[in-house]
Amino acid sequence: MQFVLQVYTGTYFAKPTGTTASLIYWRLEEAISLVDVSDVIIGWNTDETLLRPVLDVIHSHGMKAWLWLPVFSEIPANEKSEPQINLLSKASASRQEPVADAEDFTFVCPSSPYNRSIPLSIYDRFFATLPFDGVFLDKIRQNGFADGLASGIGCTCERCLKRYEGTGVDMAAMLGRIVDKPHLLLPMARKGARYQFDDPDVDRYFKAKAACITEAVTELIAAFHSRNLRVGLDVFAPLLALYVGQDIEALAKDADFIKPMLYYRTNAPAGIPFELAQLHEATGDDPDRMLRGLWGVAGDDELGCAMKQMEELAQPGGSIWPGFEINRVPGICNSDSDYVTKMAQLLASIGLDKMVLSWNLLNDTKENLEALSK
Repeated sequence: MQFVLQVYTGTYFAKPTGTTASLIYWRLEEAISLVDVSDVIIGWNTDETLLRPVLDVIHSHGMKAWLWLPVFSEIPANEKSEPQINLLSKASASRQEPVADAEDFTFVCPSSPYNRSIPLSIYDRFFATLPFDGVFLDKIRQNGFADGLASGIGCTCERCLKRYEGTGVDMAAMLGRIVDKPHLLLPMARKGARYQFDDPDVDRYFKAKAACITEAVTELIAAFHSRNLRVGLDVFAPLLALYVGQDIEALAKDADFIKPMLYYRTNAPAGIPFELAQLHEATGDDPDRMLRGLWGVAGDDELGCAMKQMEELAQPGGSIWPGFEINRVPGICNSDSDYVTKMAQLLASIGLDKMVLSWNLLNDTKENLEALSK
């Protein structure tokens, strides 16, 4: 069994206080002494004096280095991006100046050609001279429901509306029905990792929303492949991916690997308990029971649900590197040694031999790594 490490070095232009190349080196050496590490995902701070010596250490151990690169969020303030327009015809909140320890979950319009070009432009300006083996694309999605129904619907700018309506969706009628009956956002069936909805417009809408993200990501994959870089993708767990515009089966076709976030101990964006709670608030129904029921497990069977999702994705020829939390953050992530060992054993039992230890090696991970080593 091999493991992939994730190291968060801060926002583009501001690294967290105390984060140094020597600290990262020490944490890497500690992890390598405990578990079999094949790859390291690191980013996305732009400080070359931090990154270059760390990349040398990674390669000296025969491991691959992946640049952690956000796509539709974390946009630097000096980039003239096109905002996401929510259901109330309001632009997403203005972005603040970078804060080293804080991620920015303000999303921009995914159908904008300019927005799609930003990650590649940032790579070419700040990272192209560094010896990365690949890029790991994060935030390849639209909003979840953390800011309510209006934002959870995703971008409704003129360009996006035309895209949806071009697939036969009557957007005005659909939006009216959703406002009155938000439970229509809950699927009634599942085929593979894709959901099916009773309302025809809702069903077409989710497919069109996901197709927009797939189109953008496919373009980026091709561009990075042309730069001789492999490409990995950070995606939601299949249980919730479609809600943020991710068709995992479609995204996986051109990627070198995908990392479904099996975050069952995270009370923050992408954390399964967090996202289910937000969806519950938006729809007024019980998405936990309904969605897990579609996967054939009880509502409280976390590990059983994780296994069902990965079994669906783990097809011959695919590269699925599921991620689960090994770091601990007070009030946000409460992973422990029992959780991480059970998750690793479960994933190994269904034939997955590479897993991503998420999401930050630098944040309280030693005890959990020691548990995995046993």
